[in-house]
Amino acid sequence: MKISSRLVECANYVIPYKRIADVGTDHALLPIYLIKEKLADKVVASDVGVGPLKFAKKNVLAEGITSIEVILSDGIKHLTDDIEVVIITGMGGKLIADILTDDLKNVQRLILQPNMAADILRKHLQVIDFNIQTETIIIDNDIFYEIIVADKGVMSLSSKEFMFGPINLKNKTKNFIDYWTSESQKFTKTLNQIPTDNENHTKIKNIIEMINMEIS
Repeated sequence: MKISSRLVECANYVIPYKRIADVGTDHALLPIYLIKEKLADKVVASDVGVGPLKFAKKNVLAEGITSIEVILSDGIKHLTDDIEVVIITGMGGKLIADILTDDLKNVQRLILQPNMAADILRKHLQVIDFNIQTETIIIDNDIFYEIIVADKGVMSLSSKEFMFGPINLKNKTKNFIDYWTSESQKFTKTLNQIPTDNENHTKIKNIIEMINMEIS
């Protein structure tokens, strides 16, 4: 069963924990991978969609795996005290932040892959006392993806770190430079379509200058 490189990257960060919740599991490809690769002993695979869960149950059954529990659930209300890691991928940063307002029980690590608004997610992690340990930007099928790994703990980030990520700013990998170069180009295109007297013109111009300062 083929799994995307972004999900493989997320899976690598569960170590050393063994009891995982995959929220928004879709077809349960990540939970199956975690069990087959012996990266987890137990995975709770949840989704709010009835359709995806039908495929998830079918896939788990086809693999003959009994250590994956597939359940219909909105957010993380279903978490039990033994879950150590929560993985949420393929959603916007604001939605992930909204999901993480419920009780995280005894969760020690969050592995998150926001499709957008990673700055909002980082701000929320600071509020709920999760400290970013690892960040990376990968390319999967010509699309950039940010992955954020945070452990239970306090952190205090600057506005620049909220935007770019504290670990990303330290490492500034090629993917980081390429991603933010493309973002700068998008913002510049938008800026050129906005009248100079529009209130958003200065805001977008400042964002472009901030990005270019970090990638130059």
